[in-house]
Amino acid sequence: EAVGTASAPPSLAEQRLSGGTRFYGTVSDAHGAPPVHDGAPCELGAVPVVGGAGECRIFLECGGYVLHGQPIRHTVPCSITNGQVDGLRDPLTSARDVDAAVELVPGRGVIEVRDESPGEYGRYTMRITIDSVEPGRH
Repeated sequence: EAVGTASAPPSLAEQRLSGGTRFYGTVSDAHGAPPVHDGAPCELGAVPVVGGAGECRIFLECGGYVLHGQPIRHTVPCSITNGQVDGLRDPLTSARDVDAAVELVPGRGVIEVRDESPGEYGRYTMRITIDSVEPGRH
């Protein structure tokens, strides 16, 4: 029986997109007009779509700001190894769809985010250094 797990309220990312692989990181190298600055905590949830080969739903939140995942029904190409998401890429910024471009390259330990008008925050780029990964449950 797990003790203490119910004490922490679910994060914004968990509320919007539960399950899947969770990436926790810290903003570094922010430029332009991002809603958060270096040192802000981030959480990226990535959940493979059942029956969708190499597609995931993702939700990225940093410092209380949603950077990707509205609406949650959108999917992005992702790579899955041993049942865990280890890479993903949405190359389209808000000028092409409804949210920032996000890329997680397997083995690099960073998440790259960029956006431009008409995105909610305008033009910015930032890197999120991944601090820990919580594997998804099958």
